[in-house]
Amino acid sequence: MTGGYKLFEGVVTAYIREEKWGFIWGESRFEGVNEFKGHRFKVWFKNENQISWFDDEPFVTCPDLICVVDSVTGQGLSNFWLNDFRRGRRVTIIGIKLAQAWRTERGLKIYNPRHFGFHIRYVPVEELAKRLDNLLSGN
Repeated sequence: MTGGYKLFEGVVTAYIREEKWGFIWGESRFEGVNEFKGHRFKVWFKNENQISWFDDEPFVTCPDLICVVDSVTGQGLSNFWLNDFRRGRRVTIIGIKLAQAWRTERGLKIYNPRHFGFHIRYVPVEELAKRLDNLLSGN
């Protein structure tokens, strides 16, 4: 329905969160299951999920969306609710291409990983999804 890409399937292993300066900051960590077994995924957030890493390598970032959903119910998880990321919860992580306006030179100047102090180059989610498919298929 979203035209999104499955980025990861796993279980929550850690959820670190703090409230400061009117925002919720932190990271969530996951261990892979099924075709992702043996892999790790991490998400850094400032209210919303902004930057991810697959096996400690920068992966999908803002401005594209990184959505974490319960693998059983399909319910989206929120960084605003502590119980959403309880240890052992089975999740699927989906990347969704954001509106084209954010992918323009002007949009990326405003909203990108460097905005949050990370020296990570933005790569469109659809390109990263292709790379992931190749990795998982052994190509």
